[in-house]
Amino acid sequence: MHLLPRPQAKTGTGKTAAFLIPTLDAQLRNAVPRQRGHVSCLIVSPTRELASQIAAEAKTLAPTGTRIVTCFGATNVKTDVRALSDGCDILVGTPGRLNDLIANCESRRGDEGVSCFLG
Repeated sequence: MHLLPRPQAKTGTGKTAAFLIPTLDAQLRNAVPRQRGHVSCLIVSPTRELASQIAAEAKTLAPTGTRIVTCFGATNVKTDVRALSDGCDILVGTPGRLNDLIANCESRRGDEGVSCFLG
């Protein structure tokens, strides 16, 4: 069986912007006021490096005032919970850290002022 080479776009060709621009456009069209503990848009990234890249690109493309939070492992989960407590417009996270945040949210569900933003 002959396998054809798999094409890959080079770095800097706009792959991240290609999905962020329609995402940001949809978010602007369906804008709702930011709510405490809620996330408007969730982007799941397989690696922390890609999550950081996506967040950096989103900050470049998003309108002023857009709150973008990046969450990934090897950092303090409590810091991420605090960053998300006021809500955000875009959350970029890795699967493992998102699971941690869901577990943390579920364990604190009875706390005053804490709402589950995922789940």
